[in-house]
Amino acid sequence: MKYTMEGVAADGTKLAYGFTVKYDGTDFPITGSMPGGADSVAIKKIDANHYEATFKKAGKVIGTSKAEISMDGKFTTITSEGTNEGGQPTNNVAVYDKQ
Repeated sequence: MKYTMEGVAADGTKLAYGFTVKYDGTDFPITGSMPGGADSVAIKKIDANHYEATFKKAGKVIGTSKAEISMDGKFTTITSEGTNEGGQPTNNVAVYDKQ
């Protein structure tokens, strides 16, 4: 899977990062500047509707995400926990609606 993100952070800083992974739990490099400074990601497929990702910086885990795709495929919920670049804890829940 190839993932690319471009956007703007709350403070106006531009964000642009991406990665290409296999769903096998292996670490893959992240290109660009990801929030929190992660430089690698490993994603594991739990079942057809659930995935888990681990984000690392210099080999140290700095965050995790769990993705759940609704049974009808119309919604994806991503729950993330980790630390930001200042070392503060972060928690985020995002719900995406398929258009």
